[in-house]
Amino acid sequence: ILTGLRNELPNIPAIEWMVIQDGVKSPIGIEVHHKAEDLLKIHNELAAAHREYEQKVNYFKAKVKNLVTAENARIAKHNADIQNAAAKTNNDLQVTFETAMKKANEEANDIRAEFEKERQARIAEVAVMRIDIDPRFQEVVDEFLTKLPDSQE
Repeated sequence: ILTGLRNELPNIPAIEWMVIQDGVKSPIGIEVHHKAEDLLKIHNELAAAHREYEQKVNYFKAKVKNLVTAENARIAKHNADIQNAAAKTNNDLQVTFETAMKKANEEANDIRAEFEKERQARIAEVAVMRIDIDPRFQEVVDEFLTKLPDSQE
């Protein structure tokens, strides 16, 4: 539409009066100051400049994208190395802890077994012992034992 109007504009005779409101004429003059060829030339120049700057922008965008990608890859590798080192350290500490814990548990079991062995030996010694009561006190002990409730005998 705009191109059609531009083509018709030079062919329109000079308009001196135009009715903008009913009953009122306004003077208007039209002068042709641009030709279609000039406008096309300006358009082509602007399009060429736009393409040139767009190419430069795209070049720098690609360069920045490549640099960002390379830096992200470097950071990811660095983070992976740190995570691997931490995992290795954690595994080493876990193995050391498990070994120490196993050794401590074995020592505790040995000590517990030795304690139980000594306890059983003392119980056996006490069980073998007899309490000798002097015959003079036997009557008192028998009387005392008969007065005790059954749960303590």
